[in-house]
Amino acid sequence: MEKQGKGAIVNVSSIASIRSPKGISYLAYNASKGAVNSLTMAIASQYAEKGIRCNAILPGLMHTPMIDFLAEQYAKSEKDHNQAYEKMIAIRDHASPTGKMGTGWDTANAALFLASDQSAYVNGHLLVVDGGINDTGLERGVLENSRPAREINAIIETNESKIRIFSRVVPGYR
Repeated sequence: MEKQGKGAIVNVSSIASIRSPKGISYLAYNASKGAVNSLTMAIASQYAEKGIRCNAILPGLMHTPMIDFLAEQYAKSEKDHNQAYEKMIAIRDHASPTGKMGTGWDTANAALFLASDQSAYVNGHLLVVDGGINDTGLERGVLENSRPAREINAIIETNESKIRIFSRVVPGYR
Protein backbone atom coordinates (compact mmCIF):
# COMPACT_ATOMS: atom_id res chain seq x y z
CA MET A 1 0.00 0.00 0.00
CA GLU A 2 2.82 2.38 0.81
CA LYS A 3 4.53 1.60 -2.49
CA GLN A 4 1.38 2.30 -4.53
CA GLY A 5 0.58 5.39 -2.46
CA LYS A 6 -2.93 4.37 -1.48
CA GLY A 7 -4.97 1.71 0.21
CA ALA A 8 -7.85 0.97 2.51
CA ILE A 9 -7.79 -1.23 5.59
CA VAL A 10 -11.07 -2.36 7.12
CA ASN A 11 -10.88 -3.96 10.55
CA VAL A 12 -13.74 -5.84 12.19
CA SER A 13 -14.42 -4.88 15.79
CA SER A 14 -17.75 -5.12 17.65
CA ILE A 15 -20.19 -2.93 19.55
CA ALA A 16 -18.84 -4.85 22.54
CA SER A 17 -15.77 -2.60 22.18
CA ILE A 18 -17.77 0.48 23.15
CA ARG A 19 -20.28 -0.91 25.63
CA SER A 20 -20.77 -3.79 28.01
CA PRO A 21 -24.43 -4.68 28.58
CA LYS A 22 -25.54 -5.53 32.10
CA GLY A 23 -25.74 -9.26 32.72
CA ILE A 24 -23.40 -10.23 29.89
CA SER A 25 -19.72 -10.57 30.76
CA TYR A 26 -17.15 -10.92 27.99
CA LEU A 27 -14.24 -9.00 29.52
CA ALA A 28 -11.50 -10.38 27.27
CA TYR A 29 -13.68 -10.00 24.17
CA ASN A 30 -14.62 -6.41 25.06
CA ALA A 31 -10.98 -5.53 25.71
CA SER A 32 -9.65 -7.18 22.56
CA LYS A 33 -12.21 -5.43 20.35
CA GLY A 34 -11.38 -2.14 22.09
CA ALA A 35 -7.77 -2.77 21.10
CA VAL A 36 -8.89 -3.20 17.48
CA ASN A 37 -10.48 0.26 17.68
CA SER A 38 -7.29 1.80 19.06
CA LEU A 39 -5.18 0.08 16.41
CA THR A 40 -7.56 1.31 13.71
CA MET A 41 -7.27 4.93 14.82
CA ALA A 42 -3.49 4.70 15.24
CA ILE A 43 -3.01 3.28 11.74
CA ALA A 44 -5.39 5.88 10.30
CA SER A 45 -3.39 8.67 11.88
CA GLN A 46 0.04 7.28 11.13
CA TYR A 47 -0.52 6.34 7.49
CA ALA A 48 -2.96 9.03 6.28
CA GLU A 49 -0.22 11.09 4.62
CA LYS A 50 0.82 7.98 2.69
CA GLY A 51 -2.68 7.66 1.21
CA ILE A 52 -3.64 4.71 3.38
CA ARG A 53 -6.98 4.82 5.17
CA CYS A 54 -7.98 2.59 8.05
CA ASN A 55 -11.50 2.18 9.43
CA ALA A 56 -13.34 -0.43 11.48
CA ILE A 57 -16.78 -1.96 11.43
CA LEU A 58 -18.51 -2.56 14.77
CA PRO A 59 -21.26 -5.15 14.15
CA GLY A 60 -24.04 -5.62 16.68
CA LEU A 61 -26.35 -8.62 16.92
CA MET A 62 -25.78 -10.60 13.74
CA HIS A 63 -27.27 -13.92 12.73
CA THR A 64 -24.16 -15.82 11.74
CA PRO A 65 -22.97 -19.45 11.87
CA MET A 66 -21.59 -18.72 15.35
CA ILE A 67 -25.07 -17.82 16.58
CA ASP A 68 -26.49 -21.00 15.09
CA PHE A 69 -23.74 -22.94 16.89
CA LEU A 70 -24.51 -21.25 20.23
CA ALA A 71 -28.25 -21.70 19.75
CA GLU A 72 -27.70 -25.39 19.06
CA GLN A 73 -25.62 -25.69 22.23
CA TYR A 74 -28.30 -23.85 24.20
CA ALA A 75 -31.06 -26.08 22.83
CA LYS A 76 -29.17 -29.37 23.11
CA SER A 77 -30.28 -30.09 26.69
CA GLU A 78 -33.88 -29.03 26.15
CA LYS A 79 -36.71 -31.52 25.59
CA ASP A 80 -38.10 -29.58 22.65
CA HIS A 81 -34.92 -28.80 20.76
CA ASN A 82 -36.53 -26.79 17.95
CA GLN A 83 -38.57 -24.66 20.35
CA ALA A 84 -35.51 -23.88 22.49
CA TYR A 85 -33.46 -22.95 19.41
CA GLU A 86 -36.21 -20.69 18.08
CA LYS A 87 -36.62 -19.09 21.52
CA MET A 88 -32.98 -18.06 21.66
CA ILE A 89 -33.10 -16.64 18.14
CA ALA A 90 -36.34 -14.79 18.99
CA ILE A 91 -34.75 -13.27 22.10
CA ARG A 92 -31.83 -11.95 20.05
CA ASP A 93 -34.18 -10.69 17.32
CA HIS A 94 -36.33 -8.92 19.91
CA ALA A 95 -33.29 -7.22 21.46
CA SER A 96 -32.72 -5.35 18.20
CA PRO A 97 -34.73 -2.17 17.52
CA THR A 98 -35.40 -3.48 14.00
CA GLY A 99 -36.98 -6.64 15.40
CA LYS A 100 -34.37 -8.91 13.86
CA MET A 101 -30.65 -9.52 13.92
CA GLY A 102 -28.52 -8.30 11.06
CA THR A 103 -26.78 -10.65 8.67
CA GLY A 104 -23.26 -11.12 7.46
CA TRP A 105 -24.29 -9.17 4.35
CA ASP A 106 -24.93 -6.09 6.47
CA THR A 107 -21.36 -6.23 7.72
CA ALA A 108 -20.00 -7.10 4.26
CA ASN A 109 -21.78 -4.15 2.63
CA ALA A 110 -20.33 -1.78 5.23
CA ALA A 111 -16.86 -3.22 4.57
CA LEU A 112 -17.33 -2.82 0.83
CA PHE A 113 -18.22 0.84 1.31
CA LEU A 114 -15.23 1.51 3.56
CA ALA A 115 -12.86 -0.28 1.16
CA SER A 116 -14.19 1.57 -1.89
CA ASP A 117 -13.34 4.96 -3.36
CA GLN A 118 -16.85 6.03 -2.31
CA SER A 119 -15.36 6.57 1.15
CA ALA A 120 -12.09 8.13 0.01
CA TYR A 121 -12.25 10.82 2.71
CA VAL A 122 -13.34 8.48 5.53
CA ASN A 123 -10.39 7.63 7.75
CA GLY A 124 -10.14 6.50 11.38
CA HIS A 125 -13.88 5.94 11.58
CA LEU A 126 -15.56 3.29 13.74
CA LEU A 127 -18.70 2.42 11.77
CA VAL A 128 -21.40 0.93 13.98
CA VAL A 129 -23.54 -1.59 12.06
CA ASP A 130 -26.12 -2.67 14.61
CA GLY A 131 -29.65 -1.70 13.57
CA GLY A 132 -29.67 1.01 16.24
CA ILE A 133 -29.10 -1.25 19.24
CA ASN A 134 -26.20 0.84 20.52
CA ASP A 135 -28.49 3.86 20.80
CA THR A 136 -31.32 2.02 22.54
CA GLY A 137 -29.38 -0.35 24.78
CA LEU A 138 -28.93 -4.09 24.40
CA GLU A 139 -30.75 -4.82 27.63
CA ARG A 140 -34.28 -3.75 26.61
CA GLY A 141 -35.33 -5.95 29.51
CA VAL A 142 -34.75 -9.00 27.33
CA LEU A 143 -31.17 -10.13 27.68
CA GLU A 144 -30.34 -8.58 31.02
CA ASN A 145 -29.58 -11.48 33.34
CA SER A 146 -31.91 -13.69 31.31
CA ARG A 147 -31.57 -17.45 31.41
CA PRO A 148 -30.35 -17.58 27.79
CA ALA A 149 -27.71 -14.91 28.50
CA ARG A 150 -26.46 -16.79 31.57
CA GLU A 151 -26.46 -20.10 29.70
CA ILE A 152 -24.73 -18.63 26.66
CA ASN A 153 -22.00 -17.30 28.96
CA ALA A 154 -21.66 -20.77 30.50
CA ILE A 155 -21.54 -22.41 27.06
CA ILE A 156 -18.84 -20.01 25.93
CA GLU A 157 -16.79 -20.52 29.07
CA THR A 158 -17.08 -24.31 29.05
CA ASN A 159 -16.78 -24.79 25.29
CA GLU A 160 -14.11 -22.21 24.48
CA SER A 161 -11.96 -24.83 22.73
CA LYS A 162 -14.93 -25.93 20.58
CA ILE A 163 -15.57 -22.31 19.65
CA ARG A 164 -11.91 -21.79 18.71
CA ILE A 165 -12.08 -24.89 16.53
CA PHE A 166 -15.38 -23.68 15.04
CA SER A 167 -13.79 -20.34 14.18
CA ARG A 168 -11.13 -22.13 12.14
CA VAL A 169 -13.72 -24.22 10.29
CA VAL A 170 -16.06 -21.34 9.35
CA PRO A 171 -14.15 -18.82 7.19
CA GLY A 172 -14.59 -15.26 8.34
CA TYR A 173 -15.88 -16.22 11.78
CA ARG A 174 -14.69 -13.73 14.42
